[in-house]
Amino acid sequence: MQKKYQRLEELIEGVLETRLSQGEAEELQSIVLTNGEAAEFYTNCLLDHAILSFQSCDDEFDGGDFQKLFGVDAFSNVIDSPNDHSVPIGIGSIRSARSFAGTIWRVLPLTALLVFVLFSSVLALFVASRGNIEKQERLFASIAKTSNCLWTDSKTNTYPGSRLGACSLHLVEGIAHLHFDCDVVLTVEGPCHFELKGEQHCVLYSGKLSVSVESTDGKGFVVETPQTRIQDFGTKFSVSAFPGCQTGVFVLEGLVEVTDKTTLEKTPLRGGEMYFVGDGTEKRLAPEDTRVDQLTSAVNRGKEAWVIRNRETLENRRPGLPGYDTESFMLVKTSCVGDEKSDRKAIFSIDLSSLKESEKMVFEKVELHLSYGMTRVGFSAYVADASFTVYGLINESYDNWDEKTIDWSTFPGNDERNQLQPSYWKPLGTFMIMQGSSSGTVHIDSQMLADFIRSDTNGLVTFAVARDTAATAIEGLAHGFANRYHGKLLPPRLRFYWRNQQ
Repeated sequence: MQKKYQRLEELIEGVLETRLSQGEAEELQSIVLTNGEAAEFYTNCLLDHAILSFQSCDDEFDGGDFQKLFGVDAFSNVIDSPNDHSVPIGIGSIRSARSFAGTIWRVLPLTALLVFVLFSSVLALFVASRGNIEKQERLFASIAKTSNCLWTDSKTNTYPGSRLGACSLHLVEGIAHLHFDCDVVLTVEGPCHFELKGEQHCVLYSGKLSVSVESTDGKGFVVETPQTRIQDFGTKFSVSAFPGCQTGVFVLEGLVEVTDKTTLEKTPLRGGEMYFVGDGTEKRLAPEDTRVDQLTSAVNRGKEAWVIRNRETLENRRPGLPGYDTESFMLVKTSCVGDEKSDRKAIFSIDLSSLKESEKMVFEKVELHLSYGMTRVGFSAYVADASFTVYGLINESYDNWDEKTIDWSTFPGNDERNQLQPSYWKPLGTFMIMQGSSSGTVHIDSQMLADFIRSDTNGLVTFAVARDTAATAIEGLAHGFANRYHGKLLPPRLRFYWRNQQ
């Protein structure tokens, strides 16, 4: 007997001699249901045992004797002692007994049937378990949200929440947001024909899609079209591809590398640049009349913090609140009525000193971007689609707040719950985070934000974020906005757009 089946043979001996303990029965079950070769060996042993038993016994068999002989109670917790007339028979040695030629014609068909059923069941369980494991390993994305979507020619589930693996999809109309496990968000606009090839790879055959890489986990994401291969290096970009037309690549921020499949020429593109290829033409457009710069809270005098009503400082963390959440996120929450002490607000400052005064006055547009992620503090089921308001600190004498000591009572112009005092703060814009959204980026780009930046006099602007939507239960989620310590998500940042004068 093969050495690798030595333990399995010992367990089968126990089955046939009705002496398995509960632990041994569970061990045998685990081996047979997770190893197809072992399952086949187990079935063959039972069949050999049955044949030898028929040749050595001539007693009339009743249901109980037959059940014991074939070990069909191998996985039962009840192990009966052999009847007086039963003789334990092992695999290696089958004891002599009297012939039962008069009964074999009745027992043999039943024997064959039971062996067949046993083998089929074990094999089916094994195949199913292996198939489930393989299927689970292949799933790498989810449909996070859809809007007026009509899908066709697809055997894949396309409702919100569906898990996706490698598949080809046709979106006739609407907009769908796909979230990859590597923290990449793919936004598809119908009509669109595309294919998911792997955890960081998709193919756009025709239509439009946008890619947003939310953390460093998604760096290297690839979008292929019939004419190009676009690889991300931590950015946001859009791609359009239609038969008989040029392929267009539009970089919103960051860096991508575009490879022409015909010439194999590689072209780097940065924020604000576009690239077209197809129909024998090639064009790279870097708008010379537009410049984009970005400032974050992670440089110079920038700082971030958050406060909770029932805690004095960030250094005195409440027991049970994970340290990584307090260190890598600014937590924001408006709790349910009766749980006001769980309210939280975020505050951060961005240094504008690197900005020339003339540049600050003539930028065409400014955006404030915030990245959010899963905090594991509370449950999103107890918070509906949440609205947030961003405020700007208009009383500049409080720009010197200390991120290490600030608390609920020293928060500039703080007020009850999610309110801030109008004499200190000016609302600059609002944004939404949908219920159940685990990560993403939100931004505001209002005229009020532009006016607030232009009115700054000390080169440091301070913002606050409060949630307008209250939780429905004490266990409601605390939303988290990344700060400089997160490691994957980007901290708060201002993006400025200038139009150069010709």
